[in-house]
Amino acid sequence: MQNRARSFVLDRLSEKTDRNTNEADFVNCRLSTTGIDSLDVMELLTEIEDEFDVRFEDTTVTAETTVQQVIDFIVAKAG
Repeated sequence: MQNRARSFVLDRLSEKTDRNTNEADFVNCRLSTTGIDSLDVMELLTEIEDEFDVRFEDTTVTAETTVQQVIDFIVAKAG
């Protein structure tokens, strides 16, 4: 599940940004520093919810949440 969640999130972020999401440290980036805006974050979360059948509470993800924390949330809830 870890690899599937990681690939899904990084692929979606790659589509929404012009950053190389394959960089080793990209997963440690806060969402606010990835280059996506708040609408992109909401779209990403909706895509994750649909793909993994998980639900984010309003306070689960903030601009300070890291990419890895999003991946960890998916694994914890869907795994």
